[in-house]
Amino acid sequence: MSKISIGQMIEVQYFRAGWEGTYRTKVEDVQETGIALGIPFLEGGGLLPLRVGESITILFWDRVACFAATTEITQVLFDPIPLFKIVFPNDTRRFQRRSFVRVDASLPLTANEVNTEYSIESKTIDVSGGGIKFYCPRPMAPGTLLDISINCDKLVFACRGEVVRDVLEQPGKHQIGVRFLDLEDKQRDNIISWVFKQQLELRKRGLI
Repeated sequence: MSKISIGQMIEVQYFRAGWEGTYRTKVEDVQETGIALGIPFLEGGGLLPLRVGESITILFWDRVACFAATTEITQVLFDPIPLFKIVFPNDTRRFQRRSFVRVDASLPLTANEVNTEYSIESKTIDVSGGGIKFYCPRPMAPGTLLDISINCDKLVFACRGEVVRDVLEQPGKHQIGVRFLDLEDKQRDNIISWVFKQQLELRKRGLI
């Protein structure tokens, strides 16, 4: 599997009923026998009630690719800090380079042309860590700068983008391709994580 290092942020998909969800945590230790992770905190306070023997999926990425792996909890510890240990996965799945991982997604967005008064509310066609596509009723020349706001699962991402492609599908319906220019690393990682989880779900359903 790809190298996992101490201090690396990863996400944990947890499946027990009532606690299912995706939780962000940090790698605290890496040994030959397994990996130690911080027990995630719940939004309302307290710790995620992990149990030895439960299966989880970990999600992580590096500068080259995204990875997912299913593993098992082997220990849950609270002293000196809350930790849980997992075995090294043997079924790591590697995805495409993160800037090019793209999934179909219809997310609300607002795009404002820089230095003009033109503004549009639309929906994305697809999303990646590097950019988006969306529909627009009029053409946009490559090089046009846009201030973009995207609503993604209760998170709002705002950044500047540059039009790189305009494809006329039919009169009054242009498919606009945009690359992100100044997206903060944390926002980009959140988008990549969201795209990654959508890919996993599509694979589970046999759609990709």
